[in-house]
Amino acid sequence: MPSWPIVIAIAFLFSVWGLWLWSSSVEETENVQEATPIASDSGIILFFGNECPHCHDLDEEIEKNKIAEKVPFDSLEVWHNAENQKIFEDKAFECGYRKEQLGVPFLYADGKCYIGTPDIMEFFRKEAPLP
Repeated sequence: MPSWPIVIAIAFLFSVWGLWLWSSSVEETENVQEATPIASDSGIILFFGNECPHCHDLDEEIEKNKIAEKVPFDSLEVWHNAENQKIFEDKAFECGYRKEQLGVPFLYADGKCYIGTPDIMEFFRKEAPLP
């Protein structure tokens, strides 16, 4: 028969473990944002991550060249939004990419996919007159 201090210690450890599991699930729920609705019918979606340095570089190029004024497109953040991540994966799978090949920035345009700033900027150069 176990001694009471051991039973109490085990019960305490299970309580702490349960609280830890519960708090981590609450944090995950709080970090999931609502999906950003796709507003335009352009068929062009730019997928990005908030902390992605390459995405910030691309954003600077887009702003500098006023691309959003010339080419309508939607932007979806995928690192902190599970629904946007699902849209991202679905579009990438249409282009034949596997999950382990995915990265941002990523552009989906009418059934074609472009990964990285150089390829995305080349797409925009063809769509809009850029300097």
